Formats: sequence, C-alpha cells, structure tokens
Amino acid sequence: MIEFHTNKMKKGFTLIEILIFMGIAAVLLLLSFQGIQILQRNSRDTERKNLGGEIDTMLNKYKRDNLRFPANTNVSFQQNRFTITGLSESLELDGFLGSSELSNSGSTHYLYNYISSSEYQLCVQLESGSYEEYGTIPCPTPPQQLTGESVKDLETGTGGRGPVSPV
Repeated sequence: MIEFHTNKMKKGFTLIEILIFMGIAAVLLLLSFQGIQILQRNSRDTERKNLGGEIDTMLNKYKRDNLRFPANTNVSFQQNRFTITGLSESLELDGFLGSSELSNSGSTHYLYNYISSSEYQLCVQLESGSYEEYGTIPCPTPPQQLTGESVKDLETGTGGRGPVSPV
C-alpha cells in the first residue's frame, strides 16, 4: 500500500511575521510623515521669501517716486495687509500680521527699519529661524522681539508701532 505523507501547512502568518511587518510599516510611515513636514515647511518658507521680495519691490517703488525710502511711520503691517502711506498699492499677507518695526505672528517675523533716505533694513524670519535679508542693512543678531505696547497695538489694530527691544 502506498502511503502519502502530506505536509499540512498552516495557512496564514505567524505572530513574528506580523510583528516584523508592522514594525517595517511603522518606520516607513514615520519617514513619509517627516518628509511631508519638511516639504510643507519649505513651501511656507518659499511663500515668506516671495512676500519679502514683493515688499522689497514696493519699498523700491516708493523710493523711485519719492527719492527716499519710507519712514517707519509710513509703513504698516496691519490686518493681514502691508501698506506704505503715499503708495497706491498694498500687499495681502495671507494670515501674517506685523508692524513697521517687527511683527510676530506664529513663527513669522517681519522687520522693516528706515535708516536713511538711501538705506533700509527688511528681514523676514523663516520657519527654520534664519532670516531672509532684503535692503541695504543686514538683519539684527540675535533677532528682536515685540514687547509691551507693540503687542497690544497689534491685537487691537490701533497702530502697531511701539518700542522694540532685543531679547
């Protein structure tokens, strides 16, 4: 008589195989989430750089028309809009607030400082903490922060200018 020995293989995966698969899947998900966060941060920084370039262009238009850069009192970062008194156009800032001195809205800081008729400082802080510099004067180190009345003015929308002190 012929005997057939059949290996009865169990169908399915062992517990070890399932745990290994779950571990590999978790590592891949973690890496993809970190990559997405880096891409989003870079995208926001690109938007900040573009806004800084547009603000710089507006400042230079003002200089072309008035033969000097605008004084701090003529520059306003209020109600999500950048404006220069005496210039007919304004710039939508898409969720960023500020002042003519320095703004603090989330992780974005804008700094504009009139130095002389031919010199000014314009800095935009990126999410990484570094500054994108425009203008003729480099950005301050360490970065300055809004304090006291400036913060109150930004919240109420009544001026947005005030004392700026280093932190």
